[in-house]
Amino acid sequence: MIDRVLLYNLSTSAFPSYDNATRIDLYFFLIAVEKFVHPSIIINIVISSIGIFTTSFHLFVLSRNSMLKSSVILIMIGIAICDILVMFVSIIYNYLYLILEFNVKPCEPPAPLSFFYMYWINVVINDLFRRTSTWLSVVMATIRLIVLKFSTRRAFRKVNFPKFGFTLVIGTLLSSIPLTVIYYFRYDIVKIGDWKPMNNCTFATSYPESRVIFTLVQSKVYQANDGLVGKVYQLINGTISKLFPCFLLPVLTYMLIVELKKAKDHQRMLNLTIRPVIINETQSVASTERTTGLVVFITASTFLIEVPNGIVRVLQFGYTDLGYWRMATSVAQFSSAFFVLHAALQGAIFFLMSSQYRRAVSKIFKNDRPPIIIAVSSSYT
Repeated sequence: MIDRVLLYNLSTSAFPSYDNATRIDLYFFLIAVEKFVHPSIIINIVISSIGIFTTSFHLFVLSRNSMLKSSVILIMIGIAICDILVMFVSIIYNYLYLILEFNVKPCEPPAPLSFFYMYWINVVINDLFRRTSTWLSVVMATIRLIVLKFSTRRAFRKVNFPKFGFTLVIGTLLSSIPLTVIYYFRYDIVKIGDWKPMNNCTFATSYPESRVIFTLVQSKVYQANDGLVGKVYQLINGTISKLFPCFLLPVLTYMLIVELKKAKDHQRMLNLTIRPVIINETQSVASTERTTGLVVFITASTFLIEVPNGIVRVLQFGYTDLGYWRMATSVAQFSSAFFVLHAALQGAIFFLMSSQYRRAVSKIFKNDRPPIIIAVSSSYT
């Protein structure tokens, strides 16, 4: 049991804006949530390690010539690349987080300055490519909707070209960079003291010189005007990176389903025409349905993963207590674990939902050996 005085001090430090009873309730809730943070970090590292290989193979399949036929596939390739980079940097920053969390120990030297820079740079890179991946899902759903709705109009045909998809991927990445640059200046790495091993440490003589103890603190830029700059950034970043795309995704998903239903109705009307046309139209609608189904899956799953993280980011504009910041950090860790799991499983989902994808995989593993010709002599003496 926590001592009452200690409990009061800890809860007051975490949630100073609330009354005593609410502080204690919120603090117990915070502790309960944080118990799952470390397991989620370990899960994140394990899934990311596996997911890098599964998503790399997924990327390899998508890049086959038989798959590169539309802008949607190019956008899917962009999402896969972003997901691989997110998983790679998440392994690094989560591993460093476990080291830096308990940085000051009596008999172990603190982490060097380079560890802090590596940690923060990888967090920033993760922010860039995760935002890009989320917005690419929105762009992909939008393009798919345009293709379904205006496929007969010549002016819109170019949106389905692979080159157009590549342009959209690069444009989405470049438009995400400004927010990431601002995010980089959120924290400063500062010295908070010097470290020397205690006399009772068995290897104290191994560290005759003192070591500098560093930590991450919110930068002066973000603290300007009583922290208003940081709050405004969190509001803007949370809205643009999470909430706005998460609002668009279900709307686009609904519109895609409506257009898909129209395509099915159109196909049924063609049953009155000659059979060869029926067969061609049926195959076309089936292919359209599978592609649209994949897009709907990606958009819906992205919405479920990103919306909780977006809500807590935006709420940081009004809720500035340390405890709420810790809670938001925990939600971000959980969201990150679900994100890498979603990314790692995309190849398997595509394999189950797309016959074109299965054919591409089959061609990769197909063993086309040349026929062995055995020459048999038929001459007799």
